[in-house]
Amino acid sequence: MEMAGFLFDTTHAALRLVFDGLYERHPDFKFFVPHSGSFIPYFTGRIDMVAGARKGAMGALTSKPSEHIRRFYVDTVTASPQSVRYCCEFFGVDRVMHGTDHPFWPMASGPRLLDGCGLAAGERAKIEHQNAARLFGIG
Repeated sequence: MEMAGFLFDTTHAALRLVFDGLYERHPDFKFFVPHSGSFIPYFTGRIDMVAGARKGAMGALTSKPSEHIRRFYVDTVTASPQSVRYCCEFFGVDRVMHGTDHPFWPMASGPRLLDGCGLAAGERAKIEHQNAARLFGIG
């Protein structure tokens, strides 16, 4: 089922990298998780709880998984302004970038989504272009 399958696969792949110690070995690694971080930001509390409660569940980590997860960069490819606002709160507005998911979603849906987020002008400018320019070293 496409509406959830991509997100499950992305979530699983990103968490494997975290638990295998990506940020333990490369603390400054820039990792981008599409689709507003997939399912990760919405159940990070559970990830921390299970990792701390089960023997061996921490994998290669020496600190809580959420400390590693919050280093991700994410996009705004979601149909929910609430999800974008939550990503800004969870990851920080400096780690959220405008996304379109073109050609799968109409291009105009991205700006319309941001219109409904209630972002301050400076936050929106970061999401629309400043964060990507800084991450990719352009402009």
